[in-house]
Formats: sequence, structure tokens, C-alpha cells
Amino acid sequence: MPVIVANDLGMVSALAVAGGRVAVCSHDQGRIMNLTGGQPPVRFGDTHGEFEVVALSPDGSLVATTGRSGVITVWDANDEHPMFSFRDQEVTSLLIRSKPRRLISGHCTGTLLIWDLDEVAGAITKFKRREDD
Repeated sequence: MPVIVANDLGMVSALAVAGGRVAVCSHDQGRIMNLTGGQPPVRFGDTHGEFEVVALSPDGSLVATTGRSGVITVWDANDEHPMFSFRDQEVTSLLIRSKPRRLISGHCTGTLLIWDLDEVAGAITKFKRREDD
């Protein structure tokens, strides 16, 4: 008999399972839930359009999302706030590696890109600091 972990998301558009957790997305909202229960779900929303693709790191600590907007957002799976976002185009799939921290994006053109998440986060932080000056 199946166990219901959520029944109020609307139409589920993407899901990923790893590290004893499940990331579930429905249009512009998402949740990360422990499969064993006990803790409330972490809720997050997308300000860049609808979720179409979601990935969860093997240890369940990071989640990445994207949609038609072409914006990839990386979230701390224990927090409802995004860590950082960056624009890419025509992303059809995502995969996260924990060690080293890499994001692999698949594109409708047949291209695979490997992103070093530490470098991307550092570059975005530098750019934001320059904008603030």
C-alpha cells in the first residue's frame, strides 16, 4: 500500500529522490521532504517561472531547479532561500554531484555542461559585490 507524503501540491511537474529525501515541484512551488517523516517539509518558490526540472544532490543537501525561463537556481535543501541563480538556455535535465560539488545540465541541443558550483557561487558573489559598490 502506498504512503501519501503530500496531497496538496497540485499537478507534480518534477521530482527527485536522494539522501533519504524527496524534492517535489509543482509549477512555481516546491517542497523537500524526508522520506522517513518526522520533520516538516522545506518549502521553496520560484520567482523565475514554472519548475520543469529538479535535481537533488546524493546526500540530499542541495537542490537545483529550472524551467522555461532558463534560470537555474541552486537551493540549500534545509532552507527556503536560494543560494544563487544563473541563466542558461534550453535546459532539459539537471544532475548534482556532492564531492566535488558539480552541477551537470543537459540541453535540448544535445549539449552537456558541467558547472563547478563553488566557482559559480564565487563568481556570482563577486559580481553582486561590484554592483553594490
